[in-house]
Amino acid sequence: MTNMSSTLVINNSYYESGECTYQDLHLAVSKLSNTSEEEFQKIKNETWFTRVFDMVTFSNKKDMRLANQIQSVAQAQEILIQLLVRLSARDQELFELVEDAFSKIERLSRQDLLLAKKLKKLESQFYFGISESISLLDLDEAEKQLLGAILLEISNCYESPSEIQQKYANFILRFANIQEQKLDYQKGLPKITDIEKKKLLLQISLEYIFLHQFDFEMDDQIDEIIAEFDFGRKTINSLKNKIQSVYKLRGAEGFFDRLNIEPLGEEFEIQLDPVEEEVHEDDLMLEELYLHEMLSIKTGEELVLENKIVQIETFVNVEGSLHFKNCIIKYGYDETIKGITVLENGEVHFENCLISREGNNDSYLIEAQGGLISFLQCYLLQCKNLIKGTGQSKVQFMNCDLINPQSKIYSNRFGDLSIRNSRFMVNQDTYEKPKEWFEAESIVIENSKVQAEKDIYHKKDKIFLMH
Repeated sequence: MTNMSSTLVINNSYYESGECTYQDLHLAVSKLSNTSEEEFQKIKNETWFTRVFDMVTFSNKKDMRLANQIQSVAQAQEILIQLLVRLSARDQELFELVEDAFSKIERLSRQDLLLAKKLKKLESQFYFGISESISLLDLDEAEKQLLGAILLEISNCYESPSEIQQKYANFILRFANIQEQKLDYQKGLPKITDIEKKKLLLQISLEYIFLHQFDFEMDDQIDEIIAEFDFGRKTINSLKNKIQSVYKLRGAEGFFDRLNIEPLGEEFEIQLDPVEEEVHEDDLMLEELYLHEMLSIKTGEELVLENKIVQIETFVNVEGSLHFKNCIIKYGYDETIKGITVLENGEVHFENCLISREGNNDSYLIEAQGGLISFLQCYLLQCKNLIKGTGQSKVQFMNCDLINPQSKIYSNRFGDLSIRNSRFMVNQDTYEKPKEWFEAESIVIENSKVQAEKDIYHKKDKIFLMH
């Protein structure tokens, strides 16, 4: 099957708001630089994977979850690098993490020549700072002449500029068509109000200084020139780090190549394999299914319900396996609505489903006399009295969002409950205490958190299946 090229875009506010953390990105670099294809299919269900890759969306389908569409380690590695490079332009803390990612992932890409070429090009764009929106050709004539005057002033501080310094200065002057002349740079620099343009002049000046002996040893005269730019120590050190990285990557010639590298855009292309489940939620037509007649799934039998809006109006007894995929299940309308009974060896699985309590009665959706009940990548909205247990049942939540949970989501003092890689999204002023949500003999909660905020319901149209 032919791969499809998809245009992706990064939602920067997702990282800035804390939905994805530095620790998530660090874990992504560590895991994806040391995993096999077999292991990759397992780690896709881990919380950090969803948080990192849901920061990236399709440009024409911004509500689609990208994490669900990634099918290989190579795809994940390329997207991760594209993501980190763009985020690093906004967050200096990520600079070392990007360097680490390039170092680790490049070693793994040597058997994938296409990926290796893409990484090499992206690495150059990152180290050369081309993600910034300003280039040498964006300077106006006065700013270009000022740059020429600053380079001349710095050159006069050396008894003998190096051959590579002279070559670099000539290259810059020719490239931007700058006429070398002596100007009062101390008066000219304060007149540049565009910070990015002034930073570009500083970067070129520091590159010229570095090329003298490939370090940043400066005498007092050069220090005074750099001080006239009026940038803080953090900005100057950041530019120095990038310059040193360019030299390590490409040598002195790299400073000449930087002007011929195309800039990074907000969007980028990636080859993604078509996935059968890749259907935009707004375009998905879910079929309504009313269960009127009593349904019994015997031992050894399996029933799969997919792309349905399910309303249960009868008894459903499960001794075999019942699997809901990409469904909406609503419950709690009135006392006449029955529910699902899971017998000793029965199994009920919910995958990529929305389970919503719509009514106000106290009837349970599921009665567990035993067996296994699992929720994978599901949204549970306002769930109360979801599962009542009377036997030794097991209930599992994996990579789920529980939105405004109510009391007794699972109530069974003989049962086992595990919650992994999940979030409880609650209204910070009204939510019940977590101890009211669950009752079980054994409760294991790993890598999960309560996220309290105001007015969580505004997210509903974006994250829930629509019909």
